[in-house]
Parts: sequence; structure tokens; C-alpha cells
Amino acid sequence: MKTIFHRCKRKIVLFSIILLCVIGIIVCEIIPGSYMSNVLVEIKSDPIVLDAEEFGIETGLLYRYYTIGITFNNGGSIYATRVNMFGKESKNKSMAITLINNNVCVFYNKNEKETVINKDLAIWSAIIGVHLETIVDVAKNFYVINEHIERWTDLSDYKQDNEIFIETLTRVISNNLYSDTVSFDEQEYVLLKYPRTTKWAVVHARS
Repeated sequence: MKTIFHRCKRKIVLFSIILLCVIGIIVCEIIPGSYMSNVLVEIKSDPIVLDAEEFGIETGLLYRYYTIGITFNNGGSIYATRVNMFGKESKNKSMAITLINNNVCVFYNKNEKETVINKDLAIWSAIIGVHLETIVDVAKNFYVINEHIERWTDLSDYKQDNEIFIETLTRVISNNLYSDTVSFDEQEYVLLKYPRTTKWAVVHARS
């Protein structure tokens, strides 16, 4: 009798584990994916958008972040990382706009004398004068963002042969060769860009 009971108990435990695994898959895979699908549909419903898709997923035990690529009818594009399943930033992880029209955006903090490649949506809101909270907001305001980006100083225009990135940046900053800045969070940032295809030397070439 005890043997039958123990067998039934083991089956119940095994069934419970399988059930929990199935529920876990639903919670971690199906539900986030469904929310993200809705975000992509909302982005693509905008007349200025040609297409939008998710390229990569960063996962953990309790989170999921996406890389989103959006192309526009004017030929432009924008890529953002660390977008949560609701298309927003998370409190502990900011969304980052990584590429705009194949340009890498560079923010040089004049107060701290440091360079940040990607900044969150708060500084972008300060730059364009429109509050951005979601990736949908970014898509809707792409043309405004694009107008600003076109005016930014292109570091590749000042790049010399066999020069590392920091040398080009230092010369541009030291000689005031930039045109655009923004005040944000009591700091002043110089706004710069360069094409993703630009290649800086890793080490100095030997003479």
C-alpha cells in the first residue's frame, strides 16, 4: 500500500514540476513575445515607418530586453537596445539609441571630460525638446531627431591617418571644432557622430 502511495506521490511531484516548467515557458517566452509583437505593430502603424523588427533578445531570470530596428520611408533608420517587452525603458536599465542612419552618436561630457557612446531617452528628450518615453515615441519623432543629427559634427571629417578615436575626439574638443551642445542634468554635452563604417587605428602605426 505504501509503495503504491509513494509511486502516486512521485507522479504528482513530477507532474507538478512539468506543469511549473510549462507555466515558466509561457511567462518567459509567449507573454513577453506577445507584448513585443503589439509594440512592433504599433510602430509599423505610423505612416512614416517602412518596417520594424526585433533583432536580438537579452534575457535573465526576471527580465527580457530587445534590440529593435526601425526603417523609415525617407530611407532613414534607427536602432535601439535594452527595450523592454512594453517598448519602454526599465528603472534599472535604460534604453539606448545605438545607431541613427548608420551613424554612431557620441556624447562628450565637458564637465566630467568623459565620453559616452549611448545615452538614455532623457537626454534625447532634452535634445529635441519632446518628451520621449517609449520606442514608439522615438519612431514618431524620427524626423525631428534626424534634423538634429544632420547638424552634428562628424568626427570622421577630422580623422587623420593611423589615428585612434580618442586623438580625433580630443582635437575636435580642444579646438572647438564642434557646433552642437546640450545642457542636461547640470552637465554640458558636446553632440557628435561618426559613420559606423569608420575605422580608427587600434594602435599607432610604426614608422
